[in-house]
Amino acid sequence: MANTANFNVDLEALKKQYQQLVVLRGQGQHSLKTAQELRDDWDDECHQADQPSPLIAMLMMQCAKPLISIYDTLKPGYSQCIKQASTGSFEPLEQWMKLCFENQRLRLLLEQHHDQQSRITRLLTELLRDVRKESSQSDA
Repeated sequence: MANTANFNVDLEALKKQYQQLVVLRGQGQHSLKTAQELRDDWDDECHQADQPSPLIAMLMMQCAKPLISIYDTLKPGYSQCIKQASTGSFEPLEQWMKLCFENQRLRLLLEQHHDQQSRITRLLTELLRDVRKESSQSDA
């Protein structure tokens, strides 16, 4: 399965950033807090649950497992939250992913069709030029 799921998100780059955070925390140079911990510290009225929506959790389980394990190093127990949130039917996610892959396939087919039309046009133009050339030579 693709590691970006067409979200224009570079999961490999995000993984490296998480790893850098783990190294910095391990060196004792920085104190790291998750966005949720910062919201809790600020006693924000707009407190959001630490657990993502089931659909997001399912997507993360399918496409970003390495990120979950690294993030779990930063915030122990987070992988368990993801697993709990992702329990349930994978059907909506599977349907969505099928549509994404089908769209990619259709784009590829359209590109191939366009290339084929261009090639046919070029060949017909060359053939017409050759016919005109032969016709002008036979008239002379």
